[in-house]
Formats: sequence, structure tokens, C-alpha cells
Amino acid sequence: MKANYLITLGFCILLLNSVNAQSLIIPAKGKHIIKDKSIKELRLDSLVLNKKSSLEIQGKKDFTIYANHIILADKTFITAHDDKNNGTNLILSGKFIKIGKTVVDVSGRTYEVGNKTEANGNGGKLTIVYDSDGLKPQHLDNKEKNYIETLAKGASTSTNPYVDVQNLWYRVALGSGIGRSPMGLPQGKVYDASEGKDGEVEIKPLNEN
Repeated sequence: MKANYLITLGFCILLLNSVNAQSLIIPAKGKHIIKDKSIKELRLDSLVLNKKSSLEIQGKKDFTIYANHIILADKTFITAHDDKNNGTNLILSGKFIKIGKTVVDVSGRTYEVGNKTEANGNGGKLTIVYDSDGLKPQHLDNKEKNYIETLAKGASTSTNPYVDVQNLWYRVALGSGIGRSPMGLPQGKVYDASEGKDGEVEIKPLNEN
């Protein structure tokens, strides 16, 4: 059986809503998903995302990752969303040993992409806390070292509501008649024009309040 990730369980303890483990190592092109609703915090000695790997956090309004050592290789992704299309309020804290081309995404999702029964989502609050003994991450200049692309925008849609309504009535007309049902009608919401609110991004040293 081929595993997409490796958790070293030397001292893996589930206590209240926190998981303590020696390390979480995601191999190249691998994906690890955290979706257990009882877990709100992950405490590690090492968090390692190898090249083209991803860590996906699902169904969490708030989530915290503490790691003594953080290694982020090139083309790595960390995404976090709740189950209502909103971005997670995510804290990523530790000593950064390597920062490659990395994306951390807590942006809101549109209902077409995420949960179709919920509105367009709000961006979450992303807080990156770094140990000054390691690398200092930054998100302002992608041409400088230690750049992390941070995404916390609210969801938006380019859909035209007038065109949507016209298409809806057209579908109803096609499906009218005895024994016929409307053709191609979308399930759940037909259109949600509201845009989600933008979230926040903060990068600060470990000992800063």
C-alpha cells in the first residue's frame, strides 16, 4: 500500500483538540488532507513539504500548526477552508529552514467551486509566525528571497446575473409541458451575487504579541 504522506508516530498523542506528532513529511507530489473535525491544532517537531506536495485542511473555521522546523520545497501548497466556502483562520508557526515557491491559500471559494448550498465565501485570517533563528518569510516581493504567496481574498464571481436569469427562464421554457421537467436546471442555488469579504495576512516574529 503506497502512502501519500508519512507521520512519524514516536510520540503521537491526541489530547483534547490537539495532535502531537514527531513529524509530518509529505513526499514529492503527495497530498495530505486533514478533515477530522475534532482536530483544531497540530504540534510537530518537523513539517516537511517536498516538491509539488500539498497539505489541505478541510472543514475548519480555525486551525493552528506549530512546528519546530518547517521545510517548504518548490511548488508546494497549503490550503485551508471551512465547510461553508470560507477561508480558515490559519496560524502557521515555527522555525523556517527552507522556503521554496510556496502558496498558502485561505481565500474564500465560490459556491460553484466549493459547497453549492452556501454563499460565496469570505477570506480567512492567515498568520505566519516565524522563529528569528530561522528564515524570515515575506509576502510583499516575489523577486526577493523567502517569498510566500499568500491568498486571503473573498470569493467573487464574474457571472452576469441578467444573463443567468435569462438562461434560467429559457431552461424552464424548454422543460414546460405535461410530463416534462425543466432541462438543465442547476441544483441548489441558482445565483448568488454577493461577493465574499477579504481576509487578512500577517507575518510576525515568534515573540511579538
